[in-house]
Amino acid sequence: EAEIQALAKFPNENPNPVLRVTQDGILLYANPASVDLIRGWNCSVGERLPDIWRKLVLETLNFGLPQEAEVACGERLFVLTFAPIMESGYVNLYGRDITEYKRAEAALKRSESFSRSIIENEPECVKIVGAEGILKYMNPAGLAMIEVEDLAVVAGHSVYPIVVPEHREAFIDLTKKVL
Repeated sequence: EAEIQALAKFPNENPNPVLRVTQDGILLYANPASVDLIRGWNCSVGERLPDIWRKLVLETLNFGLPQEAEVACGERLFVLTFAPIMESGYVNLYGRDITEYKRAEAALKRSESFSRSIIENEPECVKIVGAEGILKYMNPAGLAMIEVEDLAVVAGHSVYPIVVPEHREAFIDLTKKVL
């Protein structure tokens, strides 16, 4: 009995939103962490969810497969997993705060864009070489140096002829034949 009582507290102790919704879109349960979310939906336990969420609940039950959707809640962003409980005719929603993940993802994209811009505009040759000396990338200055306009022409080839001067002419001839 003590174990059952402890397990019954489990959703309430979860720091993320946990909700249960009927196939008609009626909110049956919302743990304390769901308060801001359902307030944003202008809904409370015993009431219907907004149409967009009711449709997702119905789709989840019709297909019998979990679905995910992102939802903003104030300044936080959550991903909600809609998990169908087919035999009972309702859907459990499990929220996970992805705000920091999305911020980090945006920062990474900005950083990559900045780095790419530096490399693309570098007046000297910049190349990225993979395993066994295979060229993965060369910036526009490097391509101009070997008189090639399209990276696809040289990517995947050995970089050896590019960096060893006596082989450079042969490499340029090879790339011009490919063009």
